[in-house]
Amino acid sequence: MRSNPLPRPVIIGLYGLPECGKSFLLDRLQTELGDLGFKFYEGSRVIDQVCPGGLNTFRGLGESGKTQWRRKVIRSIQQECRNYGKAGVVAGHLMFWKEEEDVGQNIWAQSDSDVYTHILYLNTAADRIAENIARDTERCRSSSSVAHLRNWLQTERTELKKICQDAGILLAVLPEHLATVDKTKTFLQDFRVHNDKLNAERAKADLEQIIQPVRKKIETALVVDADKTLAAQDTSREYPLPALFGGSWAYSYAAFRQAMLMYEEPASDDEFDKLCNDATSKIQIHVELLCLLKLLKKQHNICALVITRGQRKVWQSALRQIGLEDTVKVIGGGRMVDGYVVMPAIKAKVVTILLHWISICCEEQIMPMFVTGDEPSRSKSMDAQLRDAIDANEFQPFQALLPPSTSPRLDITCLPLIDITSPSFVEKITRRNRRRDPIEILHRTETAAAKLLMTPMRDKSISGPLLREAHRKAGQYLAMGPLADLIGLETHNIQHVQGSFTTGHRLLREKEMLVIALMRGGEPMALRVSEVFPLAMFLHAKVPGDVTRQHLSGRLTVLLVDSVVHNGGTALKFIQRVRSLHATIQIVLVAGVVNERPVTEGSDFLEGTSHYHRVALVSLRLSKNHYIGHLGGRTRGIGCSTRWIDLGIIDQGCSLEKGGGGSKIVNVNLQGS
Repeated sequence: MRSNPLPRPVIIGLYGLPECGKSFLLDRLQTELGDLGFKFYEGSRVIDQVCPGGLNTFRGLGESGKTQWRRKVIRSIQQECRNYGKAGVVAGHLMFWKEEEDVGQNIWAQSDSDVYTHILYLNTAADRIAENIARDTERCRSSSSVAHLRNWLQTERTELKKICQDAGILLAVLPEHLATVDKTKTFLQDFRVHNDKLNAERAKADLEQIIQPVRKKIETALVVDADKTLAAQDTSREYPLPALFGGSWAYSYAAFRQAMLMYEEPASDDEFDKLCNDATSKIQIHVELLCLLKLLKKQHNICALVITRGQRKVWQSALRQIGLEDTVKVIGGGRMVDGYVVMPAIKAKVVTILLHWISICCEEQIMPMFVTGDEPSRSKSMDAQLRDAIDANEFQPFQALLPPSTSPRLDITCLPLIDITSPSFVEKITRRNRRRDPIEILHRTETAAAKLLMTPMRDKSISGPLLREAHRKAGQYLAMGPLADLIGLETHNIQHVQGSFTTGHRLLREKEMLVIALMRGGEPMALRVSEVFPLAMFLHAKVPGDVTRQHLSGRLTVLLVDSVVHNGGTALKFIQRVRSLHATIQIVLVAGVVNERPVTEGSDFLEGTSHYHRVALVSLRLSKNHYIGHLGGRTRGIGCSTRWIDLGIIDQGCSLEKGGGGSKIVNVNLQGS
């Protein structure tokens, strides 16, 4: 039986203009790496050794004879590396070009295309090469102008890119900050071992590292693509990559590895970080998906993953800016340090592994979904493939329209619609987790500021415009304090009073907030909150039915503003109305005074809000005065864990007692109304 032939060896060309530093770099690499997986060759030295008469005889041959010897040399190098099971590093030339000649002499041959797997091109600056030529007295090279060398460099880079793409050779162009011994060693060691199989293994290992701490808890996995899905933007357009994914390369491992090498070219690590930050600043995650991901923040049995073929760092930074870096993990490559690249096969493998892990714990359920974006930005080539897959009964996906005003892809019979903000959708993905997040209550009862602000609101002698102004001031204080802390801030550029540009702050995604004044008592506070957050939408509402789905569309947060919450009945009806229309939007009830009864364990208000995620209450003061509103007194409750966050100075007499139904306030020494 014939043994299997040895695999094609990795042969790496070290190319660049004469006197760019190839020989020096090759010698240093050989000294540091030795025989640890590599063999090193100086092309001209090998010719001198194998050609009868040496290099002088070779130079006297015609072009046909030179080409034959070059072919023999590169083939012999390939065979020797195959025999030893090592990667070869070969210093060579693409062309020779005397300044008096109109065009250079390209010496690349088909045998080079057949043998080389990678090319490292030293992109040494033309003026540096000119200096090196002038200092080299041993080789007596003819001097060349910087302009000629610069033209030569440009021509070689252009020619090599075409050659390598046609031949399937991976090309890395190394500017001077990358053409160091240490950096080049990193490239060589990566090239020697990296292949399609290792790429898949590293992606799986990254997934396992992310999942392992919570693997036994996971019952649902939400896997989201990044570019043109999580956000409308395609971050790859920040880099010259789209031309790679065509022709014979398509969306192959080689194409994505070449993209990775292109990401290494243009900048140092610091400059690359700046490029990533610039790309991140342009990302606007779809508000509907952002609401959903924020809802999952405390759902410990749900794993949320973003898979991207683009830059991992860009999407990690985008998630960090909105406080989701610990909730949503990123599977992605982009640079050599990441260890792998993500192409369609890797995305499919990640989903397959997740399905296997989840099926061990519980009944498997798959709900494939496409995000259909604005028509000008969506991929047209996918329509036919998608229809063919559906017609072949391979699967039945749904489509989510983001933004909701987008026209559907294909037709809704073939590709049904799904609303990711609907209660039914949220119930599907959280169906096994019946635990709800406790309502988050923030108040500043015992702070000096709250006492000063509440005094005119409680003073019987103050009424009319002065009373309204007191409520407005309370609204401003709550907006700039606990509300800003709860929702978070984002930065943006502003022009400084001295003329230069500097960084300013505003509420996180302020344009996507809705301020609702619960009429009539909530209007003064709501108006001042709206003035603090001028980009937010404003709405008057007398009854819950005044809030419509259209008002909530495209919103990330809704503020329900009232002056006083007595038993919480009215507020609860508004919360229920909002939740019936939008299951994931953040709801914040903002009030000047909240009676302690509706926020005591077992109250109708806490029982009602316990059915919902992402509900918070922000108040200036909690009151012990009991006022019976139009809904009457309290009724029996089922108990609900309430998380108290006192942003001021909590009275020492306030304590929490653990009970069967959660936590309850048993002794609250707060000032009465």
